[in-house]
Amino acid sequence: GHTGQDGAFIRARKLLMPAREKPAELLDIGQVGEIESIDPGVIDSLEQGGFIPVVAPIGVGADGLSYNINADLVAGKLAEVLRAEKLVLLTNTPGVLDEQGKLLTGVTPKQIDAMLAAGPLSGGMLPKIASALDAARAGVKSVHIIDGRVPHALLLEVLTDQGVMYQQVKRFDLAIANFEKAQQLDPTHLQSQYNMGMVYAQDLHQADKAIKAWNRYLQLDSTSPKAQQVKAMIEQLKSQPKGFK
Repeated sequence: GHTGQDGAFIRARKLLMPAREKPAELLDIGQVGEIESIDPGVIDSLEQGGFIPVVAPIGVGADGLSYNINADLVAGKLAEVLRAEKLVLLTNTPGVLDEQGKLLTGVTPKQIDAMLAAGPLSGGMLPKIASALDAARAGVKSVHIIDGRVPHALLLEVLTDQGVMYQQVKRFDLAIANFEKAQQLDPTHLQSQYNMGMVYAQDLHQADKAIKAWNRYLQLDSTSPKAQQVKAMIEQLKSQPKGFK
């Protein structure tokens, strides 16, 4: 593994943030930085030697101090300077969602600009979107923001025609079919109810089915530690009806 301090290949400067109530006033938030430049020479040398670089997003300033930089922004800038064909950003949500919580695919930079102006994109998705836009406009041929919770998500995205979102839909359908079959064979099978709820809870549009599955679980077991966990997850889904994040 490497950091941007190795060979000083990630040059950074201190990031100053505008105050919320006084935007003209800039706040020093510590050893947090933004990218000035990236020298691809270190990464090129590692690749030529047959290594797969793993880079921690720490840069070095002209003052010799280290600065922590948002990892998504470093990944995007690396993709740009390395002239990468593809940039893949993993997240703990299904991907880029619209105002109704619907998964968006094949989004263009113009559409992203409109969504940023309208406001549905926020929180941790913002630096990912900013990184994706900058990379795409700098020549990276395709940028993917995918659900890293899906098993083998990166392999599915790179090695299949449809990508991880298509595979995820197939995984949901197959898993639910198997759990429903197990329930028919044994309606008192606790693990099937639990697993069915977990699968439904990952789907933004099926939170109600997750709650029903877990309520069936609680009819069979309401006192064990796992039952307490199920109760907590039901309450979480009720407060976040668009699914787990």
